[in-house]
Amino acid sequence: YVLDLVLLYLLATRIAVRFGGLRMGKQWWLPDSAHWVVAIFGVAPRLFGATTHPYTEGLGFAMAFASFLALERFERTRGVAAAALSGAFAGLAFLTRTQLIGVAIGCFLALAWLAVRDRTARVGAIVWCIAAVLAIAPWLLFLGFVPVLMENDLPRVALPHFAGWSELPTRTAWLQQRATSLGVMFDPRSDLSYVQSFGVVAFLVPLAALAALMQMWRGLQPAGGGGGLSARDGASAGLSASAGGLKPAPHLLTSAVLVAGVFFFFSLMLYHSEVWTPWLFGWRHGLPYILLIALAVPWLVARAGRFAPAIALVLLASVGTSASSVAAFLGSPDTDLTPAETQLVAWLNERKVSAITTNAQILGAMTDAHLYWTYCDASGESTRAMLAKMPITHVILYEREARCRFIVEADPLRVAAIFGQPGGRIFVLQPLQRR
Repeated sequence: YVLDLVLLYLLATRIAVRFGGLRMGKQWWLPDSAHWVVAIFGVAPRLFGATTHPYTEGLGFAMAFASFLALERFERTRGVAAAALSGAFAGLAFLTRTQLIGVAIGCFLALAWLAVRDRTARVGAIVWCIAAVLAIAPWLLFLGFVPVLMENDLPRVALPHFAGWSELPTRTAWLQQRATSLGVMFDPRSDLSYVQSFGVVAFLVPLAALAALMQMWRGLQPAGGGGGLSARDGASAGLSASAGGLKPAPHLLTSAVLVAGVFFFFSLMLYHSEVWTPWLFGWRHGLPYILLIALAVPWLVARAGRFAPAIALVLLASVGTSASSVAAFLGSPDTDLTPAETQLVAWLNERKVSAITTNAQILGAMTDAHLYWTYCDASGESTRAMLAKMPITHVILYEREARCRFIVEADPLRVAAIFGQPGGRIFVLQPLQRR
């Protein structure tokens, strides 16, 4: 958690310096925009919660931020060691959390575009790719699968289709559902929105995007119409004067962060669940939105002028509301196992059996027994297939789940153990006959 915040401050500072939006006032005691970005991320309830549980976000974001920082160093020095570090960290970020493939996509595309226009970057781009591949190669070799070179011969078990995500009959219906997500992700009343994770600062991203589009439109207008680029607009568009005319100014870092942020933004729109939380914007999966916030805040600060106090109020309100949520989280009691679950865990630890359960995530943190997840509305066919084709010996059934499909539609099972009192009992079941 702490390492994430330190690396994010370094990254946000470098982004802000490029936009000319680091300082928010002349007073030395005023927090700069990088401090605000770190504060917003640091008190994001989802990040705080994820880094206090055995999730991968803390380590994954450390790898992601380190990759961008190494890329920024390559941008300044053209050193191949920096390129190699960036590629390696991008590969490790992917291995830590597959969602973070967006970091590799952002860095690769930004580097490829730079290499096309700048010969001095081509060796670095090749080294970046080699380092990224080497980082993930041990995992691929462990799996026994290397794309193109080796066929995927991993043993697989054919189970009934898991309809975890919405499946719509037509492409039009699919697009309509994606369009509805825009209303969810910025709904301040919804627990599923980015506002839930970051506060009202989430609105600064679409505001900055709209302002940037308007600026680009003005820049495309004929010079005689008063729509030409001003000196400030030219600088913000990534242009710098030189003896030979205009040529691109350094923008590798901001391009990589922007591509990665946009990838994360749209990739979450693809998933609408019928089983879990319908949309994941307000959950830990939406935390990469911080990359777009890290771009939007300094970009707006550099152009705010007399509206700077309004941006400061938005930042302060976001930090305040998120901090209150974190304080409430710290003050809440830990979720204790029920007496029945405590007895169950002791039983599992004594026998080291394998079992299907709807509470695999919590129970799995308490025992070394092999637990396989299912859910209440899973078909009985899936339960039968898991028991027949996988190394599973038992089914854990909470009393409240007696009418769930995964057990009602399954083959008859016998009771191996019972824990707890009526109303809160837990049953451990076994097949009548192992297949």
